Amino acid sequence: MIPVEDWQVSYELGAKYQAMGFKAGDAFVAALGEWTDADYLITENRHFMDRSRLPFKITRIAAFISAMEG
Repeated sequence: MIPVEDWQVSYELGAKYQAMGFKAGDAFVAALGEWTDADYLITENRHFMDRSRLPFKITRIAAFISAMEG
């Protein structure tokens, strides 16, 4: 795992997600996921649950743990 500093994520990438309708904090989380080339965003945040067309999969924590155990 490589440590990531929040200042490393480009403003333009965050603005892209704000233009898609994300609130500022959620836009940063989505931008960080894309910037780090994440496979998953594991979250209980309801604002992410109904999103599609993201460069990573959205899953709830229980579903992710179940998939990893199974």
